[in-house]
Amino acid sequence: MKEVKNDIVKKFEYNVNNDTYFIYIVETKYGYGCYLQNSSYGVMSLMFGLPKEQNTLEETIEIVRNNLGDEITTYKKMYEDEV
Repeated sequence: MKEVKNDIVKKFEYNVNNDTYFIYIVETKYGYGCYLQNSSYGVMSLMFGLPKEQNTLEETIEIVRNNLGDEITTYKKMYEDEV
């Protein structure tokens, strides 16, 4: 097994209804990948990706904030035991 560079540039914690979610923003050569994970579950799910040529890191963070509620609802339906 080979260790690879850690590409996570930002990690956020968001608490809602006694659940803690982690939001990871991963930087690649071409863009930002935005991932969501419930701290009680082992699944990290891609929310969406954004190209660097059209979005700065700050804009990406704002887009994540604006879509977080819908993304958590989708995550709950896909991976959590109860909705």
